[in-house]
Amino acid sequence: MLAGLSSMALYRGAKTFPEFSNRAHSLLRDLVDWVSDTRRFPVWTQRNQWARQSFFLAQAASIIGHYQDLSKAETYAASFQAVAEYLGRNMPRSPYKMLVSRPVEYLIRPADNAAALYAISLHDRFYATQ
Repeated sequence: MLAGLSSMALYRGAKTFPEFSNRAHSLLRDLVDWVSDTRRFPVWTQRNQWARQSFFLAQAASIIGHYQDLSKAETYAASFQAVAEYLGRNMPRSPYKMLVSRPVEYLIRPADNAAALYAISLHDRFYATQ
């Protein structure tokens, strides 16, 4: 979550203060490299576990989305698209139209849903889709 919020701050800061855009871009690249590392986060290669990792995936997609929009590089496009499509497809099918981050607790966290919706909105804005 901290990385996701940091990426949002870097992204918005670069948009507001273009003179810091290069530094923000470099830090965002570090964040996206970190969050997309399959050795550190094996969930990227274990799609059967995605239902248990919706919060992580939403935060990771936000980081990738911020990076892509700022840099216009699509290095991580496949991961970004896969997560956005997963979240968009599964959110309407989940109970109460909410994603459950930790199924063992049976809790619904609105902030987790907000993170997923934000990630989907970044994808839709970048690719001009709905």
